[in-house]
Amino acid sequence: MRNRTLPWLIAIFLAMTAGGAGQSPAEGQLARFQEKIRRDIAGIPNYTCLETIERARRTPPLDFMPAGTVRLEVSSVAGKELFAQPGARRFEDRDVLSLVPAGVIGSGMFASFAGRLFVSGKATLRHRRVENLEGHHDGSVRYDFRVKKQESGLTLKIGNVSEIVAVKGSFWFDPVSLDLIRLDVYGEDMPADLNLDLAGTRTDYAHAHIGESNALLPKRCELTMTFLSGVTYRDVIDFSQCHEYRAESTINFDH
Repeated sequence: MRNRTLPWLIAIFLAMTAGGAGQSPAEGQLARFQEKIRRDIAGIPNYTCLETIERARRTPPLDFMPAGTVRLEVSSVAGKELFAQPGARRFEDRDVLSLVPAGVIGSGMFASFAGRLFVSGKATLRHRRVENLEGHHDGSVRYDFRVKKQESGLTLKIGNVSEIVAVKGSFWFDPVSLDLIRLDVYGEDMPADLNLDLAGTRTDYAHAHIGESNALLPKRCELTMTFLSGVTYRDVIDFSQCHEYRAESTINFDH
């Protein structure tokens, strides 16, 4: 059997949304952004992409050392991310852990995080400021958010220990195009039995021209888990080779 004592991160958001925002100087702008991002997210299930996951581990005082590469096809169906081996003709409703070697792995970065954050209505938002992100020097609007444990749906699993935790994070969007630029998601108030200091993801978004379509999709994600011991596991995920479903594609749900 495969050794599963190494850390796992399963990150599936069930009901994390941007509904309950307080008053801010740009309330109308936020509403327009939310309307646009909901339309963008609604189109994500039309596409599938290749995830190339470069895994690494760092044990202080050393720097990160490569720990292998994993490639998976990913799509989103009915609000859930599904995975398959590259070149497979069908996606199955299987735990992503069953498709990869032991180590750190996550789900939610392709569509679930953004989908649940901006569609249902459970997060508390706070307008922060306009920031100059790399590649967006005209200014990007930043909001911070928090989601209570009972509403976050973020599950962290370390070996046989599994805990749902509260969530905090930030998102940035372009004030002119209203495109989502970046989404950061972090676990908060993590239980002591996880022995974690930090667990989170940073996802960058960009437009992809696919056929005659122009879709806003995740481009790159960095998943990080740091233990109280100082040992850090990192997955750097590139999304590429995105395409629309073809007629012969099938989605298979096992029962």
